[in-house]
Formats: sequence, structure tokens, C-alpha cells
Amino acid sequence: MGFFSKIATPGPHIIVPGAKLVGAYTTNQFPVYLFRHDAPPVDYTELELPDITLIAKVSVVVQIGGTSLSEKVQGVYNAHYNAEDQDLPRAAERILNPWIKLILQRHSFDEYSSQVDEGKEVEEIQISKITPGQLLKALGLRQKGALIGTDDQAKDSVQNDGITILAKLANIGVDLLSINIDDLSLPDEVNEARNRSAVEKADQKAALDRETARSEVIDKEVENRVKEAEGLLRAVKALRNDPGISDEQAYRALVEIPALQKIVGDKDKFITEGGLNGLLAMLQSKK
Repeated sequence: MGFFSKIATPGPHIIVPGAKLVGAYTTNQFPVYLFRHDAPPVDYTELELPDITLIAKVSVVVQIGGTSLSEKVQGVYNAHYNAEDQDLPRAAERILNPWIKLILQRHSFDEYSSQVDEGKEVEEIQISKITPGQLLKALGLRQKGALIGTDDQAKDSVQNDGITILAKLANIGVDLLSINIDDLSLPDEVNEARNRSAVEKADQKAALDRETARSEVIDKEVENRVKEAEGLLRAVKALRNDPGISDEQAYRALVEIPALQKIVGDKDKFITEGGLNGLLAMLQSKK
């Protein structure tokens, strides 16, 4: 049996003399369930933002510290006497959880705020996944070969955070090997709701575009008819202003204009209804 929560682990173990079987510590790499106790039994945590809740999953791998047997024994000694209840992964989780969760929360909030400042609606906001390198840098840490060490190029305050984290892990006998961000996203049901909303908005926009196009066609038709009517009025006025033209002569000129043929009608009707003056009055009344 291994040491963490009675989970068996493969590989060689070092047993602390006089200890119970739960004091058997694997010398192999093993995972730390970083958010196991935030949302048991699933290893994830929720990051609360205004109007948004994100799901974060992180993989952490550690190992009993040291390379030589004597160093491993010292690491096991620290684990046995400094890790609460000899539950090494749980002790590592207690150390790493608040630090990593703080960085994820800060990263997510900064991205949320910047997109709000750009004028995006809540439904449009997308939080990008922070990279392992970005996370380590924010913690004052850096991947150095197979191990994670302090970032010597970080600002003193940040570098001190990294030194503190590694010192606390060393106190329980483990080295930090890797941190990976498995997921940083909206819950599935929220994404599904967003997708439905996007489809509905696209349908509404398409309907609005169709209505706008139809209105533009109608407006153009009205504009053309107005221009046509104004042209007809000018033609009729030009004839009426000619003092030497009779209604019969005017009639012959008007029926040559296609748009006026139906309006003018037959000659007798045109003349009996007032000739040019009657036609002009009728056109002006329809303007």
C-alpha cells in the first residue's frame, strides 16, 4: 500500500522504521490532486468572475526529493514527520492549492476586465487558458530540466514567492516536477447556452437584414415613382406654358409619353375634364 489516502502506488517504497504501513512512501513520481478537496470527488475548482464561473483543472506531479539514496531517505523522513497524517499528496495540495488558484483567478479576472473595457458583452467574453510557463513565472518559478526551481530573473517579491513554495514542499520531503493546465473554460451547459444564444442572434440578424433589404427596395421604388411624377409634372407644365398649343395638340404630345398614356386616357375624356389644366391638377393632387 502507498501513503496517500490508502491508494496503492507502483514502484519501490521506503518504509520508515517503526511506522505503520501507511508510512510507506513511494520513490516514484506521483500526482497531486490539486483541487480534490474544493469539489470532491472531482479534481477541479471553480473561478468566480462577474456573471461568469469558470472551471479549472490542473495536473501537478511531485516526487520524494533528492537523487541519492541518502537524500531520498531524508525526504521520506521529512514526509513522515512533517506531512500531516503522513498524507503526502494532501500536504502538497494544501501548499500548492492557494498559490495556483490565486494566479488562475487573477489571470481570468484580468482577461475578463480587459474584454469588458473593449465593450464586449458578457456572452462574447472568452478566457484564454494560461500556459504552464506563464503560471510558473507568476509563481516565481521556472522549469529547470526535470525539476521546477526558482526563477532567478523574476522580481524579488515574485522570486520570494517561488522560494517560499519550494521551501514548504521541501519541508514535507518532495520536489516539484511539473504543473500543467488541463482546462480553463466555461462549464459545458454555459457553452451550450451561449451557442444557442449565438444561433438565435444570427437568425434575428438575418431576419433584420432581409427586412432592411426589402425596405430599401421599397424606398427605391417610391423614390423612382416620385421622380417619375415630378418629370411628368414638368412635361405637363411645359405644355401648358406654351400659349400657342391647344388641348388637342397637347393630347397628341402627352400620349407619346408611356407613363402618361393610361393617365391621359382617350382624347374626348382628356378635353372634357379640363385638358392640360385638369391633368395638371390631377397630378398635383397625387404628389
